[in-house]
Amino acid sequence: MIRRAGALFADLGVQVEVETRRGSTSGSRKFGYEIAPIRSARDGSIGSCSTTICIGIAADGQVYAPYGLQAMLAGVLRPNPTDPRLDKMRAKAEDYRARWPWLRVESA
Repeated sequence: MIRRAGALFADLGVQVEVETRRGSTSGSRKFGYEIAPIRSARDGSIGSCSTTICIGIAADGQVYAPYGLQAMLAGVLRPNPTDPRLDKMRAKAEDYRARWPWLRVESA
């Protein structure tokens, strides 16, 4: 899926990153808290540690962005108040800022 997306967006002249999320329950063991199975792009769009990247795109092109797209377009990374993984948010923010220094990170 990641390679297919890379080929699809290659002519845009911008860096597009795709992350796939599977509908397994292994996250419950990995993270130590319950993760609902992901059955659709809508389900997958709500579970990221940052509301800014809570975006899902279904196979038919339907976009799901429960927190909107404004923060992403403004370059603001916001923590997801429903996600207890603040350490994950901090790590993501550090990683993203290394690639995109203009990114503004809001704290929890």
